[in-house]
Amino acid sequence: MRLGILTTSYPRHAGDPAGHFVAGLAGELVRRGADIELFAAGNAGERDGSGTPRVRRLRAPGTAERLFYAGGAPDRLEASRLLWIPAALFAARQLAAAAASVGRWDALLTHWLVPSGMNGALIACGRPHVAVAHSGDVGLLRRIGLLGPLLALLAHRKSQLAFVSKALREQVRAWLPSPPSPPLERLLDEAVIAPMGVDAEAVVPAARVPEVRREERRALGLPEDRFLALVLARLEPIKGVDVAVAAARRAGVSLVVAGDGSERRRLEGLAAAAPLIRLVGSVDRSRASRLLAASDLLVVPSRVLASGRTEGAPTVVGEAYLAGVPVVASAVGGLPELVSHGVTGILVPPDDVVALAAILGELAQRPDECRRLGNAARRAGERFRWRHAAQPIARALGLGSA
Repeated sequence: MRLGILTTSYPRHAGDPAGHFVAGLAGELVRRGADIELFAAGNAGERDGSGTPRVRRLRAPGTAERLFYAGGAPDRLEASRLLWIPAALFAARQLAAAAASVGRWDALLTHWLVPSGMNGALIACGRPHVAVAHSGDVGLLRRIGLLGPLLALLAHRKSQLAFVSKALREQVRAWLPSPPSPPLERLLDEAVIAPMGVDAEAVVPAARVPEVRREERRALGLPEDRFLALVLARLEPIKGVDVAVAAARRAGVSLVVAGDGSERRRLEGLAAAAPLIRLVGSVDRSRASRLLAASDLLVVPSRVLASGRTEGAPTVVGEAYLAGVPVVASAVGGLPELVSHGVTGILVPPDDVVALAAILGELAQRPDECRRLGNAARRAGERFRWRHAAQPIARALGLGSA
């Protein structure tokens, strides 16, 4: 099968966290026999035909790095209306490039409903088209009043939706006029649920965990035997990292925060008087894996924004599971679909510093319980390997089984 993929972000170099799940899914589809041509934003502008899939970078005039590779386009667009101009220019450039190439493709896969899903629907012309909705794109479309019209376009053009969680699909259903039109109802009913997978090869091997733990703890200036919680996230309001920082201070536990974004300066202020809290900035995929190996627990303290937007299915949960690290997460969005309460981790109410602090303090005092949760998480992590995670989308595209 000749497959065209349209996306905004895609890794620019080895270890780049931007769009890593797009690359992981594309790699699995190649393994299943797809011949892929992929269009992504970038500053290079040249065609990269040296690897599989073949990647063509499309320049977003002067701002590709800031728009698509610095904290997520929906957050950037909400923060600055000026970025809507280069966003529109990129959308037009992607549409033109894909329209000139679609004759070579048997099917299309698009990531994020705007602009890629919209462009894919416009040019598919009867070819199978699977449009993956992640979360930020859905929230953005609702805020600008285009969620219904874009879904109507996808339904009219016979595209198929893929949501990263059941919760996201139901949130979309709730945001549409009730009852939805029959075409929209059918579009949602027939949507596939496909949480993104993770690159299992990037996980630190179990035999190296003690060594990596010592090295990372030493680099962080923390004792090797001290309980350590980790946050791996963009530093944006939706991620609720401020709640994790406040809870760690209250519980008196060590916390490492890896990531960057608009909240970084405020979080640095919150952590300034807390010697057990480290903000290490943005990290590549290799360092993220090492930090997971060095940690006892991953914290995913996401919240529901005033707009109603919340999490889809954060891939960091699958990364933690494959590393054998349990997860304490807010019970919002798709997180309850990923974290089995009391089995692979603990679910807490969002924005509840006291509840999160109590769990952190309890697990810090019960290393055996933390290890039990971690062992169960490792077993549950198999479903996040791409050979399993890619199956719903591969099936929708008509590709073979793993």
